[in-house]
Amino acid sequence: MKHYTKLAISNPDDLIFGRSPHPVKCGNNLTIGGGQVYPEINFTLPTMLIDEAGWKDVLQHYDDICKKVLRRSLKLEIPGLVMEFEQLPPMTMKPEWGAEITTLIKNHLDNFYNKTGIPTALRVTIVDLRDADRPPLLRHGKVGKLHTRHLKWLPKPERIFSQSNRLGVKKCTTRH
Repeated sequence: MKHYTKLAISNPDDLIFGRSPHPVKCGNNLTIGGGQVYPEINFTLPTMLIDEAGWKDVLQHYDDICKKVLRRSLKLEIPGLVMEFEQLPPMTMKPEWGAEITTLIKNHLDNFYNKTGIPTALRVTIVDLRDADRPPLLRHGKVGKLHTRHLKWLPKPERIFSQSNRLGVKKCTTRH
């Protein structure tokens, strides 16, 4: 892990929304920190049981959400779009479910970009399941294995995040 000893921008007056000294290129021609500010949409399911019996309904909900978001994005003439898929616990516990939804969303974004030329990117956040243990493990656990397990299943997003509610941080893993 890279350690930092100083801020990338040391003068607060030099902080400009949408600008970074090190912009990140991701997704379909989208650059975060390059000067353009993009909307990010985060969505989830209505309250429902996520299990084998209802899995087709889960997929249908995500498919419908993507279609509606992209249709509205086109009407709003946005400059680009980041979609965040924050997995629910069953989707992290069963990585092939998370991968299936990731693929569905990524396909929608790819098709949207190819059709419109509007830049898109997908951010995937997996759940930190260490809190499932009681008492909580606090600052240690199997997060490394969790990332490795998901990287095997995901259809190569640029970044994968794991959220730790305990620490209020997200860990980012880059996949090449």
